[in-house]
Amino acid sequence: MAKAKKDVRAGFFQAALDEAHKEYGSKDVYVSKDHEKAIYGIPLPCTALKYLFHSNVLPFGRLIGLAGSPGSCKSSFGFDLLRWGVAWGGISRLVETEGKLSEQAATVLGDLNKYLMIENPLSTQEAQQHITKAVDFQTKHAEGKHLPGFLLLDSLGGNEGEETMKGIRKNGYASRGFPENALIWSPYFKYLSAEIVGTKMIVAFTNHLKKKIDASGPTAQHAKTKQGGAAQDFHASYYLHLKRVRNLVSCSRYTGIEIAISVEKNSYGPGGQKISADFVWEYPYPDRPEVQVSYWDWYGATARLLMDPKTPTEVKNAVKVTCAAKKYSCPELNLKEVTAAELGMAIDTNPEMVRRLEEALHIPIRRIYKDKKVYDGRDPKAPAPVEIQMSPEFVGTVMEEAPEDAPEEVGAWSGE
Repeated sequence: MAKAKKDVRAGFFQAALDEAHKEYGSKDVYVSKDHEKAIYGIPLPCTALKYLFHSNVLPFGRLIGLAGSPGSCKSSFGFDLLRWGVAWGGISRLVETEGKLSEQAATVLGDLNKYLMIENPLSTQEAQQHITKAVDFQTKHAEGKHLPGFLLLDSLGGNEGEETMKGIRKNGYASRGFPENALIWSPYFKYLSAEIVGTKMIVAFTNHLKKKIDASGPTAQHAKTKQGGAAQDFHASYYLHLKRVRNLVSCSRYTGIEIAISVEKNSYGPGGQKISADFVWEYPYPDRPEVQVSYWDWYGATARLLMDPKTPTEVKNAVKVTCAAKKYSCPELNLKEVTAAELGMAIDTNPEMVRRLEEALHIPIRRIYKDKKVYDGRDPKAPAPVEIQMSPEFVGTVMEEAPEDAPEEVGAWSGE
């Protein structure tokens, strides 16, 4: 009787795991070394964002979708990405299609000076030309190949296609709809997602969720729809959904919105992660209410993540924290009854605690790029993340839910 041939594939998975263990230690890594080494970017500034993106860095060569209803701070999230890019020594570009950007709204960007380029295209095709020009600079220009590039398209449905505009000018808005624009953006994103692979560029876009018109009456459930259908989700490496939870206030100096951010798609890790973060408007001069600054409380998001009932026990055991009446305590850090921002700042600036949380959350540690050099993400000498923009006075502030009779739009700008 002939002897059965041995399957050469037998044990290949365990062999891959053994090789990964040699490279990364006891941590399970289910990717090849070559693939993992091809992923690098800028380090994320807090544990909550690392958990959200399932990575210690925001990787280059990625397309990021930011979806949500109007007023869910999608643009503000994108603005923070642009600020990180400039702070990291790169060039950031804003392709603004809605004409809503104001000086007050842009305060989240910080002082970007000449490093931020803002374009205001009049049509979808013109917006795509600006994006293509930016990609060409990153891929063909000698200087652009080494500079981190961040681009935000705000938003996907902010203007119409040229053919649609011709029809509107001739017959009015009633005769034309958005599907024509969807057909324009879908193939472009297919092209774009392939073009930015291997570059030091990150492209993000905002996409409004709209209520679908239902002819069955007001009692029917109104489903949320995304402009362009599912095509944009498909081409994006990350697709995040932002949801407005509640309005916040603290005395007359601070107002804000609590935003729930969840990952609908992550091409390089598990999806479904969810964090809660506050977007804050600060009025530093009581006699000049027109002056305001705005920023994300990412440190507070880290503290909330540790207290979330759905957070695994092994994560909570890595850094033991208690919370009562919105005041947090951590015996290991000698902190008692502090704010979420104070606790998150203490944790995220403590290298040992950051390392323990990264291990407990199973966050892949990828390489860091800065100034034409690539660093091991575990190297203590690797560049520190960008600084979280937040006023020192706010760190000790507790935000409360705004009264029910408070105006729907908080602050001088809706934060869409």
